[in-house]
Amino acid sequence: MNKDAIAKQNDLFRTTMICTNKHHVVLTEGVAESKDREEVITKVRNFNDFNEDNNPYGENDFGKVTVNKTNYYFKIDYYDQNFEYGEDPYVSPVSRAMTIMRTDEY
Repeated sequence: MNKDAIAKQNDLFRTTMICTNKHHVVLTEGVAESKDREEVITKVRNFNDFNEDNNPYGENDFGKVTVNKTNYYFKIDYYDQNFEYGEDPYVSPVSRAMTIMRTDEY
């Protein structure tokens, strides 16, 4: 697998947020309980400002959005099929978990 294929899979997961046994979305407490939760999720889905600062490996797996003056991160991590161990997407098939959090929860 190459970085363009990984970025394409990450973009599909991020824009659809379809959860399966191989794709999980995790909202931290600060996001889950926020009155702006839906707007945060929409901004993450629509995010396309990938650049050298937030995307040095070209995988489209990290970004920051702002809603009502509050900053949020999203990060896609790669795991084995059972979500027990980190996995290298260049070597093996992976499961993905995307975490969305307020930046002050990092």
